[in-house]
Order: sequence, then structure tokens, then C-alpha cells
Amino acid sequence: MRVFLILIIFTFPCHLMAQEKLQDLSFYLKQYNDNLKSSVNNVGDPSSEYRPPWLEGLDFRTETRDWELLRQQYQLRVKPSTPKIRKYQKLAYRDLLTELKMVKSQVQYSGLKKIYEDWLTQFFEHKEARILENSIKYYDDLVKVLSISDEKGEVDALEIIKVKIKKEELELKINNLKKDLSNPEIENSILTIDDIRNQMIIESFDFQNYTDKASDLFELQKIDNQYELEKAEKNRAFDFAQLTYRGPHEDIWQERVSLSLAFTLPFSARTNFDMMELEIERLVEQQQIKERQLEYENEIRLAAENLQEAFDEYDERMELLAQLSKYDKILEDYTPRSKSEVLDLISLKVDGIDEKIDLIRLEENIYEEYLDLLEAQAVFTTSPMVNHLAKN
Repeated sequence: MRVFLILIIFTFPCHLMAQEKLQDLSFYLKQYNDNLKSSVNNVGDPSSEYRPPWLEGLDFRTETRDWELLRQQYQLRVKPSTPKIRKYQKLAYRDLLTELKMVKSQVQYSGLKKIYEDWLTQFFEHKEARILENSIKYYDDLVKVLSISDEKGEVDALEIIKVKIKKEELELKINNLKKDLSNPEIENSILTIDDIRNQMIIESFDFQNYTDKASDLFELQKIDNQYELEKAEKNRAFDFAQLTYRGPHEDIWQERVSLSLAFTLPFSARTNFDMMELEIERLVEQQQIKERQLEYENEIRLAAENLQEAFDEYDERMELLAQLSKYDKILEDYTPRSKSEVLDLISLKVDGIDEKIDLIRLEENIYEEYLDLLEAQAVFTTSPMVNHLAKN
């Protein structure tokens, strides 16, 4: 649907960052909806009642005659409407109200995806902070090992300082990332990666019933109604009736009161520029509908491909970690023989933490691509208050 004018701009202050504890996503969706209702109530709507007039014009004219009111000429012209004109005027007004509702709906839910994105960002920051907390002990171990004198009885004080700085930076990062969950079950309440994968397998996209189909059909119907209104006005046979009164005069043959009727002769629609313009506008709209449908299909396919690529990257990393896990037992049982081996062993454990963080990044990317797929399907506007990340 073409949006000619954005009538309403809703702003929804996102309070996710201000929350002391991260709530369930449904909490923020409800908050968004409550703010939305409040904004809508503060915006006036036009009257839904429209009564087409029976008379399109009522003119009163007079012509002076030496400013003698009784001897002046008076004319009363009445231009009536027709049943067809009134019918399509009412339909045209109804189309305007429908268009207004569609525009409001689009604007109202335009920020809904941002709620999901902000919530996911904090959810994965919480997971990242929890893993990083486990790495603090390795930096403590590094300081202890580095504090041991080497064969020459020397201690690498500079290296100890570097490790302590890294530890403090890490602690600061953890404090910034850490989010307390209002309910520990939040992690178990959202779709898992396997849940999203299974939905992709059973998902079948109906490109014929694309999301903008109802809007596009409405646009065609609106043009048809405008065309019929123009046609009804053009084919109106009776134009107007005029009653003329001429004041007292000396000519006895000249009547004082006369009635005039005006009729119009219909011509071919091809001679009416407005009707031809609407015909062309309909053809243009039909072509644009095909283009929008093709664009919708391409967006769905692209979003699905991006999601599949995110799955592939995640699976490759999981496969690599599975292959490397066989060394975990070896490293756990290994007894280092020197200070350098101890440092290498601790570094390997820190690298393992980094691998887990990278895996979290890949998990978050899957959820982000899944949101893009939902957006391409216009899910956020068709069912805005449903938590699309919640398990069924």
C-alpha cells in the first residue's frame, strides 16, 4: 500500500537498559502495547459518519435594476446529486478511512522489532558475562605463576602488571554486561536454536498470499470506486434546474417566472481525461503489485538463506569444538614440568573461554537472522502482541 502521508509518529521509550533485572520478553511487549494504546487514544480520528448530500449545489443570484429590489431579477439554481454518485462518494470516503487505519497500523508497529533486538542483546550479554566470570580465576593463576622466580631468581613484573590490567578490564566488562534475570526460567522459556531450525524445516512460504495482498487489493478497489464515481458524475443526464423571477415590467408578453432545465449529453469515457487517468493508474498499480510480490518473495528467500548461513556457521563451530574436546581430558590430566608449560596451559584455558564467547556470538546471530525472517513475513504487524521467541 502506498503511504502518501504519515499522520502519526509514535515514540516508545525503551526502558530495557534502565531495568534492574531483565524481565521476560512478554513483559516488554505488553509495556509497548500499553504505551501504544495511550498514544492512539491521544490522536483524534475523523468522523466515521459521512452522508453524501442530495444537492451538490444551491445557488441564488440576482441582477440589479436601478437598485429597485422589487423590480430586480432573481434566480435560484438547484443542482441535485444522483443515487450512483452518492453511493460511490460514500465508498470513496470509506476507502479513505480504511487507508488511514492501515497507515496507523504500519506506523504503530514499526518499532516492535527493536524491542526484540534490544531484549536479545541484553539476554546474550547476560550469557557472555556469566562465561567471562569463569575466566577471572585463570588471570589469578597467571599472576601466581608469574610471581614465581625463574632460574635466575627474577620475576617478570611488567608481565604481571599487564595481566592485572587485563583482569581489571575484564571485570569492568563483566559488570557492564551482567544482567540479573528477574526469573531464572527465562533462559528455558525462549526458542532454542533447534526449535528455530525445526520451524525452518516445516515452514512453507505461501507466496501467493503475500503479506501486502490485502493492501494491494484495497488499492485496486479504491481506484475502481474512484473510477465509478467519475463515471457516475460524467453520465449524469440531468444537470440542474433553475427558477427565474423577473420583477414587474411593462411588456405583458414577457413572463415574470420561468423554469429552466439543463441536461448533459453523455460522451465516450475516452473523452474524459480523469477516467482515462484512473484506467492508466489501475494498470500501473497492477504492475506495481507484481513487483511488490516479487520483492516479497526475494526478501523471504534472502532472509531464509541468511538464516541458513547462520546455522551453517554455528554448526561448523560446534563441529570444531567437538573435535577439539578430545584434548580437554589430555590437558586436564597433564602435569606441566616448567613455568612456561604452566603459562601455556593457562593460556589454552583462556582460549577455550574465547571460543565459548565466539559461539555465543554465532547463537545471537541466528536469533537476529530469525527476526529478519519474521520481519520479511510481516509477522510483527499481523500478530504484534504475540511473543514470537517463546516456546509453544
